[in-house]
Amino acid sequence: MKFKCITPNQATFCGLFILYDYLKKRDLKIYLDLLKEYTKKDEMKKSTNVIATMTTYDRLLENDVFRDLMTDVIDTLDFIFHCKNNYSNSFAYELVDCWGMKHVDEDHTINHTHFPYTYSGSLYLDVPTDDVFIQFPLMNQKIQLKSNMLLLFPGVFDHLVNASNSKKPRYSLAFNTYIRNLPEKK
Repeated sequence: MKFKCITPNQATFCGLFILYDYLKKRDLKIYLDLLKEYTKKDEMKKSTNVIATMTTYDRLLENDVFRDLMTDVIDTLDFIFHCKNNYSNSFAYELVDCWGMKHVDEDHTINHTHFPYTYSGSLYLDVPTDDVFIQFPLMNQKIQLKSNMLLLFPGVFDHLVNASNSKKPRYSLAFNTYIRNLPEKK
């Protein structure tokens, strides 16, 4: 796994974290196959910032396999916070939602935030082309999407994803979480 951190300052809580090759190949295939089933129907009917086939916001949390995956993602986020800042205190994480998406042709995601959530993320399971980027305008960042890439970012960061010219679908999932400080143990 390769890790990259982009921060506007030394505060990790304001960081954009990119993890490449996040999942083992076997696990990646399991999640991708499941997500293909979940995104056969556009449950949201392109009524959100995601102009693509999309599940409802809580759909993936109904599945034990995806809930286990999200537990691993939250553990990864917690590990990053503690390693980068040397925090000794603990945090409580509340996973609010997790949804799946299938982008094809001119599908895209318009500029938006995930406010009021503390942290959000996207896991790109299959990105068949190299012409798709996620942009974070306020941070002046443009990141090429790759298969098996996990992206973690503060919910207040506005972002968008351009349309692809590919007939092959791109599969991804996204989530939102609240984070709060737990009192120190005495």
